[in-house]
Amino acid sequence: MFLAGIYCRYKCIDKNPEPKFFHFTDNFNTAFRWTTGQHATCWAHCVTGDWRKKPRSLSHLEAASLTLVGGTVWEALVVRAALRVGESILIHGGVGGVGHVAIQVAKAMGARVFTTVREANFEFARTLGADVVIDYEKEDYVDAIMRETGGHGVDVVFDTIGGNTLSRSPDTLAQLGRIVTIVDTSLPQNLVQAWGKNASYHFVFTRQNRGKLDELSALIERGQLRPHIGAVYSLADIPLAHALLETPNNGLRGKIAIAVEPSSHTESA
Repeated sequence: MFLAGIYCRYKCIDKNPEPKFFHFTDNFNTAFRWTTGQHATCWAHCVTGDWRKKPRSLSHLEAASLTLVGGTVWEALVVRAALRVGESILIHGGVGGVGHVAIQVAKAMGARVFTTVREANFEFARTLGADVVIDYEKEDYVDAIMRETGGHGVDVVFDTIGGNTLSRSPDTLAQLGRIVTIVDTSLPQNLVQAWGKNASYHFVFTRQNRGKLDELSALIERGQLRPHIGAVYSLADIPLAHALLETPNNGLRGKIAIAVEPSSHTESA
């Protein structure tokens, strides 16, 4: 099912009887659902304050793709994991829609970044800021982490995969490590390894607010964050976008964006 308006970029052109904070031709980002009607939408979002001007260096599609994903990463790494300068983090699925933003944010926070990707995505992951890339198809990531950290383990694991990946993540943790996952899972979890390391678990369902957009915009302005659009589809081609997402090993990097105007989709490396 496609839910329109979860994250978007729009131009506010409606008349506000009490304009105080912006020009009506400004472009805005938001991560909240549309209300009923075009004019009601503009007014409702603008007065709640849960909006942010689009960073000038980003295209409209890039800005629209970042709000929910960026807020999720900020909640996971800053609020929940409390990642600190000099710590290490393992990001599962480092070239995905959430993972590729997580690598950039973690690097900007001063962490040593490990990530699991396919070999074909090594160079892309490194350009995002990953310090150590692990081919999960050819090497056990637990063994790789222990080798690269001298048996110490990582301070934080950020899971975007779920399932068995979440189950084995405690094996990579250092003492007092933290695991943050954005994936709901019905698979029973054995917490013995986590218990033995005094680990903590955090399950994130994103809470959006303007503060997160402000912080993300600051990273963009400093050149430390830029969302990657892997494919663009029109509204009419949304079924094709879903089909791509559901295709194993689809080669997609970053986000899929939905554009109102184009009649055909494009993909970028």
